[in-house]
Amino acid sequence: MGTESDRLIRYGCSLADPRGLERWREDTERREREFEQERRGEQREQQELDSVRRIALLRAEVESLRNELMQVHSKIDQRHDVAIEACGQALGEIRGQVIDQMQAALRDTHNQLLSLVERRHAEVMGRIDAIAPDRLRANAKGFRFANERDEMPVPATSS
Repeated sequence: MGTESDRLIRYGCSLADPRGLERWREDTERREREFEQERRGEQREQQELDSVRRIALLRAEVESLRNELMQVHSKIDQRHDVAIEACGQALGEIRGQVIDQMQAALRDTHNQLLSLVERRHAEVMGRIDAIAPDRLRANAKGFRFANERDEMPVPATSS
């Protein structure tokens, strides 16, 4: 057999020592606890690194989404401007059509009113003639509007 020091080197404790096995167990438990603490520390560091990486990826994704949102916003603004311009142009065309239709309706109404006034005047004059045919009228030529001209040409004067 080997010497006592050989046994200490081989087993890590003196086998003759009654507390040697107990010390060996305590030492082994202490080493396991230290190893476990180191392993937990490494896990914590790894989790922190993973967390930092995830945060960086999320920040990059948020920035990317912001950029996309700004692009969408600018496209919406462009389309809004185009729609406003198209509406303005359509309203301008419709406005012109409405004005033309209103002018035509106004001319028709004006002509109808003139015809109605002429007819009513003729009716009234006919009634007056029926009541007093002998009476001289103030206007022997008949009723004319101010914008109507005499149909007889004006004689030319020679100098």
